[in-house]
Order: sequence, then C-alpha cells, then structure tokens
Amino acid sequence: MPNPYSFEKAVEKRVTQSSAPQTRYGYPIEPPHMKKMYDAFFKTRPDVAGMVVGGGHNDSDPNEPISIISNPYNKYMGDEEKREGLYKIEAARALMPDNPVAEYPISENLQRLRGQHFKAGRDPYATDDQAFRESLISRVLSNDIPIKLITPEMRAEADRYEKLLQQRQ
Repeated sequence: MPNPYSFEKAVEKRVTQSSAPQTRYGYPIEPPHMKKMYDAFFKTRPDVAGMVVGGGHNDSDPNEPISIISNPYNKYMGDEEKREGLYKIEAARALMPDNPVAEYPISENLQRLRGQHFKAGRDPYATDDQAFRESLISRVLSNDIPIKLITPEMRAEADRYEKLLQQRQ
C-alpha cells in the first residue's frame, strides 16, 4: 500500500493545489506547472528554491510579464515562512537589473561561503562576482545568511532594496 504521507504525495499536493492568484511585492506568484519548462528544471534541481521569470530573467522571454515561482520539489518550500523569504529574494532579484547592486568588496569569509555552496559550471554565483553580490543582498533581505558575514556595505545595499520593495507593496 502506498504511503499517504510520502514526499511524492506532498509534492503532488503542492503542485496541483489551486488557490486564488497571489502577489508579493507587486509580482504575481505562479505555480511552476503553469510554466512547464521551469517545472522540468525544478524536478532536476530540488536544491533551487525558486526563481523570478519573465522580463528576460533566467532565460525567460523578455516580453513575458515578471512573476515569481517556487519549487515544489524543494524541501523548504512546504514551510510558509521560507516560501515568503523566497518571494522577497526573488522580488529583489527582479529589481536588480534596473537598480544595480553596488560593487562592494567580497570578504574572505564570503569567498569561503561561495566555495562551499556554489559549483563552477553550474551556478553563476561561483564565478560571477556581481551575480554573487546580488545573491548575497537578496539573502540578507530574507535573513538567509549568518549575521556575522554581513558587512556594512552589504547592510547598506540590503536596506536600499528593502525600501524599494516596500514601495512596491
């Protein structure tokens, strides 16, 4: 008899759950099954929590409206607080092309963190300093980085983005 509490059942429930359209920070939240290409990607990369798509983000159509999708195959996306953090991260990422992150120094501790979490050839954050800075700022916004690693420059940038996000509410 199949386990009614299996991981597959939980994913199926999250993927097929229908609800009223939601927005966060002015961007629609879309289920990945509405965008087949991303659902296939998420199945192979459960480590990726979600992404912003549309407007040319993440190889999307530049003419497509910007939206945020979460990965139902990611073990953390069943947690509402973590999902809300993802929405904030991705909303900030959507703003970054028009509001570039300052080129602050990347400390030795951050370089170590980079080497532990990102793989060259798979993750742009591994080799692209600006993409890494953007990732760090979005993670400061969602409290997804140890406080001891946050530099004054990072805090200033995160505060700037916090204001931009609040203006979109």
